[in-house]
Amino acid sequence: MIKKIDKLPYIKEKFSKSLLDMDLDRKLKYAQNTKRLLVEKLDNTPKVYTPILVMTGEYDNFTSPSYCEEFAKMCKNYEFTLVDESDHFFHVEKPRTTIELTRTFLLGNDIKQIQGHSQFISNV
Repeated sequence: MIKKIDKLPYIKEKFSKSLLDMDLDRKLKYAQNTKRLLVEKLDNTPKVYTPILVMTGEYDNFTSPSYCEEFAKMCKNYEFTLVDESDHFFHVEKPRTTIELTRTFLLGNDIKQIQGHSQFISNV
């Protein structure tokens, strides 16, 4: 059962407004990138050899957790995690968790002990 995300109406409103405010060039770039994300196969993605942290929202239905995990596993040194109780806008819905995960990862420390994320997978 999917939990309700309280900030979803606010995020949808802000996202819709940002789309409406885009000029034609930005709308075309946005559409092109969206098509690329939804259509292209991951096997066309270049290999990444530096350590990488891939995270997404637990309920992301745009770039699904399984898609993000598949992408992470294409990298040599990856860490993958789900930000709990969030969707595609996890960085807006759970900014403290996102910042703490990013900061801890960039400092080379273990992110497992941070609260607010789950399904941690690592190949580092």
